[in-house]
Amino acid sequence: MLQVYRASAGAGKTFALTMEYFKIVFNSPLEYKNVLAVTFTNKATEEMKSRIVRELNKLAEGQKSDYREDLKRSLRLSDEQVKARAEVLRTLILHDYGRLAVTTIDRFFQRVIKAFTRELGIFPGYNVELDSDYVLQRAVDQVMQRMNKDRELGAWITELMNDSVEDARSWSVKSKIAELGKELFGESYMLFDKDVQERFSDRDFLKIYKRFLQGIITGFEKRLQEYGRIGCVFMEEQGLHVEDFKGGKRSAVTHFYKLKDKNLDGITATIRKAVDNLDEWVTKSMDAAGRARVEDAYTTLNTWLRESVEFYDEHLRDYVSARLLSGNLYQLGILNDLYGEVRDYCDEKGLMLLSDTTRLLNTLIAGNDTSFLFEKTGNFYKHVMIDEFQDTSTMQWANFRPLIVNTLAEGGRAMLVGDVKQSIYRWRNGDWRLLAEGVERDFTAFGTDNIVLGHNWRSSREIVEFNNRFFVQAAGQLKELYDAECGEDNVYSRSIAEAYNKPEQLVSRPGNGYVEIRFGEEKQEEGSDTAIMEEVVAIVNDT
Repeated sequence: MLQVYRASAGAGKTFALTMEYFKIVFNSPLEYKNVLAVTFTNKATEEMKSRIVRELNKLAEGQKSDYREDLKRSLRLSDEQVKARAEVLRTLILHDYGRLAVTTIDRFFQRVIKAFTRELGIFPGYNVELDSDYVLQRAVDQVMQRMNKDRELGAWITELMNDSVEDARSWSVKSKIAELGKELFGESYMLFDKDVQERFSDRDFLKIYKRFLQGIITGFEKRLQEYGRIGCVFMEEQGLHVEDFKGGKRSAVTHFYKLKDKNLDGITATIRKAVDNLDEWVTKSMDAAGRARVEDAYTTLNTWLRESVEFYDEHLRDYVSARLLSGNLYQLGILNDLYGEVRDYCDEKGLMLLSDTTRLLNTLIAGNDTSFLFEKTGNFYKHVMIDEFQDTSTMQWANFRPLIVNTLAEGGRAMLVGDVKQSIYRWRNGDWRLLAEGVERDFTAFGTDNIVLGHNWRSSREIVEFNNRFFVQAAGQLKELYDAECGEDNVYSRSIAEAYNKPEQLVSRPGNGYVEIRFGEEKQEEGSDTAIMEEVVAIVNDT
């Protein structure tokens, strides 16, 4: 069963991780080399490594340790047994420190990639480039230099700037291209199928595809416009006006006038209710002659109304998709040119972008024996622990999931620790929904054991109680916004409700605390970032 620890700030997740690690290695000391513990930052990695060695030393020397009683109780060991095993583990780990597999996600993935450079066609002596912004700026400079000579590229960039001006955003061409180029490092772009990427990098294909999309748009609009035209012409020939029908200017036949004018905003409930329903076309107060004229026209008009509604419903999704794709196809063209420049620069300098690591490993894992892949790095992992899981991305999880499945299938232990409220790495593709709902869905076969660390050992009462109230109210207000926009019981509201279900913590630290909220300037205002940072520094210096 997969253990999922839900731990808010100050709940003692590092203690829990270290405790689980100790339970494994105290039960079988030689397992220290078969445990993989993954954290998100170098600081967290060093903190956990230091804690493991420090606490082992305390246990081995018989000093006070917060872990002793839990180890005695869970493993049924005496004080002498805990001390003896701690001595053995201290010796094993210090003499084989390199096998203490506590590492960051990026470093772990790099280790795997290094073992498969030949299979991936990568130069073995490559260097990892951490500064993707620097590489992107070089690519932007190259694209800018080609803009005046490359007519198609120039046209795409012109479209980009026209949209930017219409939206009252930046006029800087270079900054807009760089902003768009950041999509290259997002998983939405990386997850494109390789064949799809190659096709969209073909400019001739883009031209053909643009015409194809325009055909869908034109066909949809012309067909509906024609329904509107023949409906209006027919009513004119019959000497009928909108006022002759039930509802007058809000009657069902106004639909034909809207279609004729290419007003495709949507089909109202009144229109849908009128299809095949004569009662929505006539009223009891109509005189006999007027009612007869409407009833005579009803058969023909109702047929066209029904057909137009059915056509609209059947083809709306394709039409909207075509409009969106056609309107943004130029962005894909610019992205492809930027991508080519980035790849050329990396190949020339023997570089691998850090963002490429996850994508390459994803490609490597697809269709291969996962356990073999990880074993080739020189390690055989029987147990897996992942910290800060709320910041794990979809592709990173796709890389780890087979390893965890294999671990559980072979009787090992797997543990995830996270808190959706602390998801701050969405700029690096972190997806909090994995922790909120994805994990339980992916591991229904093995089951999940959800463990909530409910105490806050770090903060004082005022801070804990403020956070408790804040997250309950904030989640409620966010749900109300989604309900108002998307209707009640929508997928977004359900996600918010599940993610922030019972977020309250218990106070466990004595003493008083203090909470103060200050609102800075709007981020859109010029110089607001600097002003906010200066105020933060001033507040810190005053404390």
